[in-house]
Amino acid sequence: RVLFRSAEPRKLSDTDLCPEGVMPSEWRVPCLGAQLFFSNANSKSDLMPEVGNGHLATAMQSDKIYAAGFFNGPARGTKVETTHRASIPRSIFWIDTMHGETFPPGYGRALDMERAVFLQHTKDPMGAEGVVVRERWYAPWQAPTLLVHEIELDNPDDTSRTVKIQRFRRTKSVDLSMQEVSATRLQALGMQPDTVSALEGSNIIPEADGHPTRFALAENVLSNSAELLPRKRKTLYALVVIVTSLNSTDPTFEALHTLQGYMTNSYAKSSILFSQHCAAWRKRAEAGRVEVAGDLALARVVNASLYFIRSSVRPDWPHGLSPGGLSSDCYKGHTFWDQETW
Repeated sequence: RVLFRSAEPRKLSDTDLCPEGVMPSEWRVPCLGAQLFFSNANSKSDLMPEVGNGHLATAMQSDKIYAAGFFNGPARGTKVETTHRASIPRSIFWIDTMHGETFPPGYGRALDMERAVFLQHTKDPMGAEGVVVRERWYAPWQAPTLLVHEIELDNPDDTSRTVKIQRFRRTKSVDLSMQEVSATRLQALGMQPDTVSALEGSNIIPEADGHPTRFALAENVLSNSAELLPRKRKTLYALVVIVTSLNSTDPTFEALHTLQGYMTNSYAKSSILFSQHCAAWRKRAEAGRVEVAGDLALARVVNASLYFIRSSVRPDWPHGLSPGGLSSDCYKGHTFWDQETW
């Protein structure tokens, strides 16, 4: 991304990178510590970072998820396109606000590389002026089949507010043959069809052995609105679970059972996911990192490089790191000899 274009490009200062009074105050310390990228641009740009845990990954604002080791197409693509990452569809939830291309002062977006989370703080949802919306997206390191989107709504006013929640759902993929899990099967597992949706199927063309790789996706469905009492906060959880036959004999049952566990008791297990995730990433950093002193811009680049590598691989799931990372089908998700040698 080009930040400045001039005859004599200047080096970005700490104030440029971490603008006081523009970004949320609690983000400035990690930003000055080279662990957080900030933007106050409220655009639909494709230049968005990824969140991943080495098993699953997605780019922010993308309706596609990729799972490590899950491919579609023949290993030797002589007659059709060669094997490539299988694109798994997902739902996207969002809240429209009254603001335009730029967030108001004190709000914005950030990639927190230390905690491996994408953040967005904004306010004034349509029809609910004054409400503050804090969101975070992450792939829990300790729960490799799960992706999480948390939405915290804060109503500081003395009157109730209703926040409208938008949803886009993609249920098709050129790589997968799939179908909806029936309401009858959901009910048999004790799940309500109006609060859960699920897909199951397989890749269309196996890689080599003639046996398709099966998969299942289960997600909870948020209501299209949230009611906020005066001076109260509410946290919503949008969860996605993806399981494949690469590590399960019954992907559909396991995906639904896992989702059910995080939804029960008013999302009790979900409420501690983020703290556990942060602790796991802190442990990874303590095991090894690179520290750069005296050059904030360079330190950010080094930390970003390590973040994107660690978002795409994990020691208990031995799949190589492809160019572009796990969140994309760049280079068809293939691992090359130089990476394997390294």
